[in-house]
Amino acid sequence: MQPKCARAPIYWLTVYLTFSLGTAAGDFVSGTLGFGTLDSTLIFLGIILVPLIGWKYLHLNSVLAFWLAYTITRPLGASFGDWLAVPAPYGDGLQIGTGPISLYSGIVLLAVIGLVAYLHRRQQQAQSAELAPVATVG
Repeated sequence: MQPKCARAPIYWLTVYLTFSLGTAAGDFVSGTLGFGTLDSTLIFLGIILVPLIGWKYLHLNSVLAFWLAYTITRPLGASFGDWLAVPAPYGDGLQIGTGPISLYSGIVLLAVIGLVAYLHRRQQQAQSAELAPVATVG
């Protein structure tokens, strides 16, 4: 096992490389290969299933499966975001604009975080109520 001090640089290097690779891969598939942003999104949706299938059915190491899937989230997100927001030379996107999509995505993200926090708090309160001692009248 690695010392804790070595984990953070490795983690952040991996994040940096996956973002760089992911953005380049998304642009390569949609632009250079000419698939367009919607088809690129569908291609990366298919690719992200590979680590899941490998982990679930072929006993792929869970850490390796996680990092493979994590790496694919970047080109998947970039391709989908480009399809939603950016005018594409192939005319396959919704072309809503990066500003509105950023705003809407931020609102959805905050709502999801709020919902998860609310549900977590409710679960903790329910568990606390179950563990509370019952007073007896006697």
